[in-house]
Amino acid sequence: MARAQRHTFTDDLMLLGGVTDCLDRVVRNHPQNGQAWALLSLAYHRQGRFAASMGENASSFRKLQQEAAAAASAISPETFFPHLAQLAAAYDAGQVRVLQNLAARMLLRYSGDPRLKVKIGEALVSLGMAESGLPLIEAGLDQIPSLGPLGYTMLALERYVAGDLEMALDYIDAQALPNDYRYWLMKAVVHAGTGQMDEAIQAWTALTRLKPGYADNVCQDLRHANIHYTYYNRIVVDLSKLVPDLPAESCRFRLPPQSDLAPSTQAIGSRAP
Repeated sequence: MARAQRHTFTDDLMLLGGVTDCLDRVVRNHPQNGQAWALLSLAYHRQGRFAASMGENASSFRKLQQEAAAAASAISPETFFPHLAQLAAAYDAGQVRVLQNLAARMLLRYSGDPRLKVKIGEALVSLGMAESGLPLIEAGLDQIPSLGPLGYTMLALERYVAGDLEMALDYIDAQALPNDYRYWLMKAVVHAGTGQMDEAIQAWTALTRLKPGYADNVCQDLRHANIHYTYYNRIVVDLSKLVPDLPAESCRFRLPPQSDLAPSTQAIGSRAP
């Protein structure tokens, strides 16, 4: 596939119902198809994210994801989708060094791919490596500005933790994805952080229309997504102003591992949203 085709295929296919069952049948009938194993791994990645956001135990999906990514890599070690599946599996497992090595290899091999830059940049920022991730997001957006909705969330998250709440809101508003609950989550916590509680309540109400009962699952969702402890703790602080009955056990603050890397508070630059 051409670069644009493979990305459209990956992004769109994983949103369709039944795709996991379809891919599972493909790999059973064609067990040496490394591309199918890779796509199956990415489908389990999406299913795990969805399950966590609904309060379900996503550990079984993560195990299946890792197994499918390993099969893809063993069969087709030097092709795009197995690389992407390995990258997603390393991110979901919190394997930071593995992810960094994979990202470096992919960026070298697919150096002209702006969407890949944004995706890898998002992963690095989310894991706390803003100094490495933000330039990749910005480079991808420079090449194709229409990719903005993919990158603005992480740009907003970094500005939010750095205390630049006005710029964070600008990035969120530029994202404008009203059917994505994460858009409303970021909008709610940033408004709560600025003290604009009416706007925060409106955003939270919009979120719960998409995901009823999400207050019970929000912390599990963020933990499952391996959001860096600095981001996570700030989100919980501001969310508690808005949702006073957050589950105490699942929402307790995350503690940083000694080897963890803290997010950068360096300014993003002069990019206008």
